[in-house]
Amino acid sequence: MMAKIKAKLKKLKPKRRIKVSKPDTMMIDDVKYVRADKSEEKEMAGDYVIVRAHTAGVHAGYMQSRTGDTIILNKSRRLWQWSGASLSQVATSGLANGTNKIGAEVPKTEIVSPQGFEILFCTKEAKKNIEGFSPWLVK
Repeated sequence: MMAKIKAKLKKLKPKRRIKVSKPDTMMIDDVKYVRADKSEEKEMAGDYVIVRAHTAGVHAGYMQSRTGDTIILNKSRRLWQWSGASLSQVATSGLANGTNKIGAEVPKTEIVSPQGFEILFCTKEAKKNIEGFSPWLVK
C-alpha cells in the first residue's frame, strides 16, 4: 500500500522548478516597500562622509556600512579641530585656512553611538581637500 502512495506522489511533483525573481521594491496601498538587502544603507556604501558621534567625536571617511547605532568607515580620519563655520561648511567646501588638526588615516573605523549620528555627505571638492591635509602628529 505504501509503495502505491509513494508512486502517486512522485507523479504529482513538478519535474522542473520555476525560478521567481525577487523584486527590489513592492507597492502595497500606495506605499513603497524596499527589500532589507536593497535598503538605503547599502546605497550609501562608498560615499565619502563626515560622521559626528556623541562619544567618538568627528570622523571623515568612506562609509562601508551603517546598521542601527553602528557605522563602519574605511580610510577614515579623525577631525580633532577644524577651521570653518560648521561641519556643514567643511562637508561642502572642505577645511578653511587656519588651525586644523586632522588625524592620520586609519584603514577601518567602527563607531558605535547609541545616541545617534550626524552624517554629512561630502562634495568631491571637500573630499579632495580633507584627504589632502597632512596628518596632525605629536612629536
